[in-house]
Amino acid sequence: MTNPQAITLAVGDDGIAIATMDLPGRPMNVVNEHLMQPLAQIVETVAADPAIKGLILTSAKADFCAGGDLEGLFRLDRAQDAFDAVQAMKALLRRMETCTKPVVAAINGHALGGGLEISLACHARIVIDDPKLKLGQPEVKLGCCRAAAARRGCRGWWGSRPHCRSAPRAPTSRRPRRWRWGW
Repeated sequence: MTNPQAITLAVGDDGIAIATMDLPGRPMNVVNEHLMQPLAQIVETVAADPAIKGLILTSAKADFCAGGDLEGLFRLDRAQDAFDAVQAMKALLRRMETCTKPVVAAINGHALGGGLEISLACHARIVIDDPKLKLGQPEVKLGCCRAAAARRGCRGWWGSRPHCRSAPRAPTSRRPRRWRWGW
């Protein structure tokens, strides 16, 4: 069952679609079926509609996305259910990566865990300049691997720049003041 209000889609006269994540009943957006199913539908809509030139993904909340829904994870009865959920997320993120239209993440707050993975699947990311903002994979502190294969994206984003060498291992990373992320 999807929640149609979890993500709103607005298409401007210029053909740019803006998808705004706003998961009801939660202080932060979390990765669960109520967010991912509408996101999958929006990605397919953007890919199929010739009038849409690109997609900007952002959040109506103070943070972009806090990551996985731990309450939902504890409700799973079988390991196969968790595996299937991760495979579905990987398929969606791969669809975003291979979409023929540009997808941009406008990161307005923390992007952690699955939230960072969503942004890494986008073709470009724009991050606000806030010294308190955190981007990272906190699940590595628990000994868990990244669920949807963000390692490749992290390496591509941080690369081997000397001041960011530890970033893929670190649970969170703050953007260095004089360093600009760009392409």
